[in-house]
Amino acid sequence: MPVQIAQLSIEHHESGFGIAKCEPRLSWRFAETDAKDWIQKSYEVEITRKGVEERYSVETSSSVLVEWPSRPLVSRESVSVRVRATGQDGSITPWAKTSLETALLDTTDWACSMISGRRQETNLPKQPFRLRKMFAAQSIENARLYATAFGIYEITINGNRVGDQLLTPGWTSYDYHLNYQTYDISQYLQIGQNEIIAHVAEGWYAGRLGKTNRNVWGDRPAFMGQVEIGGTVVCKSDDTWSHLASHVLESEIYNGEVVDTRAFDAVNTILGPAQVVPFPKAQLISSEAPPVRRIMDIKPIEIITTPTGKTILDFGQNLVGYVRVERDLLEGSELSFRHAEVLENGELGVRPLRTALARAVLKLGGKTKGWEPKFTFFGFR
Repeated sequence: MPVQIAQLSIEHHESGFGIAKCEPRLSWRFAETDAKDWIQKSYEVEITRKGVEERYSVETSSSVLVEWPSRPLVSRESVSVRVRATGQDGSITPWAKTSLETALLDTTDWACSMISGRRQETNLPKQPFRLRKMFAAQSIENARLYATAFGIYEITINGNRVGDQLLTPGWTSYDYHLNYQTYDISQYLQIGQNEIIAHVAEGWYAGRLGKTNRNVWGDRPAFMGQVEIGGTVVCKSDDTWSHLASHVLESEIYNGEVVDTRAFDAVNTILGPAQVVPFPKAQLISSEAPPVRRIMDIKPIEIITTPTGKTILDFGQNLVGYVRVERDLLEGSELSFRHAEVLENGELGVRPLRTALARAVLKLGGKTKGWEPKFTFFGFR
């Protein structure tokens, strides 16, 4: 088999979408081959920007994080990239290609405000809340959402969850940098009126870290985002958004989540306008970390009844995740899940958790099929 490039990547990311570098480095790896002692002698890079092709040749054996050969990229710029390598034996690989699109590279690209709901009690867990806005779209091509939060956010557009990442924007040192995500939202939009809802929880920003410390970085969870179509802002977070309640009553990293299933269909009452909070002082950075995603579904390997009559679901391995309810539960007033890694005297061993409750509580009376926690996770067996 001749030598060929198996993968061309931008800054080691899984794709070139939403890149936060104006001069992103390129890397490529070669596919398995039967060629003997093949060594790269040089490579060519072809870059197409706004329909204009640029070609560069470099004499080197390097193929990892090689320098960007063209002029710096600007915010929102889309380009295509092709690379091929020449061996010391004179053989040339086929072209390998990819595309990249930059995110917002400068703070001045953000036209929106950081917004929150009503101020809540400082030293207590903050109830998640929702922020909603209706906006018009005359086109759905090249539609992008740039979003971040003080805390954790989840976005829906026209009732559809945006993207597959969880716990966004992730944990960071909020005094120094704040991660944000870029989404292609063309599939979620429609011509005419659209609804966007940001569901926001305290996460690591305002939640408890350690035994007692709350509000390490701030005491008001908040959301910031803007929708652009063709590079033009058509919707931005500001005080024209509405503040809505949430069916999630509590959601903490250590203590878990409490949900009132009876409120799923009764949370659209407007509590007031969104409130603008100070713009982030930290540097806004398109996330460099691998995203958190669902990677598999695991079923219990055993169901155990404890000496005190409790039911234990044993998944057979330590994992990080949460439980999903697969049917509607019609009986009872409340269902509580606690999570732990071990058994003690035949019961769930929660003593090592110390002050962490690690629970998910469902107040029954409404739809439960498909429910799973939104803003927390558990380590358990």
